[in-house]
Amino acid sequence: MASVALVTLGLVVAVTNHALRARSLYAAAVPRPGASSPDLSPSPSTSGTASPSASPKRTGAVPPPPVPVPPGTVPPVGAYVRPGSVGYLGPLSALTVYPHGGAKPAGTTWETYGLQIDGDLTLDHVWVKGSIYWKGSGTLTITNSIIDGRDAWYVVYSAGAAKRMVIKNSTLRWDTRAAGAFPAGYDVAPIWQRGDPVMDIEHNDISGLPQGLNPTAHSIVDGNWIHGLVQNGGSNGPMHMDGIFSQGGSNILIQRNYVEVPATADVTGAIFLQDLDQTDSGVRVWGNFIKGGPYFNLRNETSLNLDVRNNTFGDDHNARNTPPGTIGAWVNNVRVDGSSVPQP
Repeated sequence: MASVALVTLGLVVAVTNHALRARSLYAAAVPRPGASSPDLSPSPSTSGTASPSASPKRTGAVPPPPVPVPPGTVPPVGAYVRPGSVGYLGPLSALTVYPHGGAKPAGTTWETYGLQIDGDLTLDHVWVKGSIYWKGSGTLTITNSIIDGRDAWYVVYSAGAAKRMVIKNSTLRWDTRAAGAFPAGYDVAPIWQRGDPVMDIEHNDISGLPQGLNPTAHSIVDGNWIHGLVQNGGSNGPMHMDGIFSQGGSNILIQRNYVEVPATADVTGAIFLQDLDQTDSGVRVWGNFIKGGPYFNLRNETSLNLDVRNNTFGDDHNARNTPPGTIGAWVNNVRVDGSSVPQP
């Protein structure tokens, strides 16, 4: 395993290249989700802001959102969201626009690295044309909005001692028209966090970075469309991309998501569970559509008694389980033609 120091955006970080899958980029400046370290503000970004942000694509009729299921109820096969059915789907005219360096919500400031939020805040029906850097210690709520990352290596970053992040019915993406390609060498998801905030991420359109989501303990990941991952590897080789990558945490619910990642060697899987510090438990993978990766749609390494039910595997790949991870339940997991997927 080779390792190199990368200096970009004023940060010195460690990037690791592993034949199978190394921990996603983590170091003093950009810790893995759940790691505790003092707050460090990013250095100024060199990204440009000349051209307008891209508007969401709308083609044809929008599929209806999934029917709600009672908490703790396993959604049936096929209950996952469809592409284009989640994210912000309303008219752009209904959004309050906050362009980088211009208007801003009360209690926030525009910095070179994005919209800085120092306290707890609720953002609803906004279009933030810039990254969000949150330093609050309670809850950040984003609903019915568009967030265009462009200022640093994240779309939304929780940099303080946060308790909870709630993001629903929103579109989170990297703004290539304004900022160009996503910075090389950062193996991160659009929502990134320092510390252990519980994440409630539901019915969002998430795209444009090397990873989709990195849920922490007690998080809910429900009904998101995760797609369009980008390879941004530098001189040390390619990043290893994943749709949903749990790097540690028990009692996580992953359900009704549509996760599609490339079927290339630089991908581990649509869902990957790997905790390098300890084993986890209480993780449920229910009713998702998962597709992509060179060999496995789902890979479990460290979750004990993983509960996997009613998922649809979108290609001919299987799942893989390696010790100390174990499968506690494997029920009615099928391919798109209805044939059964064997338990690993």
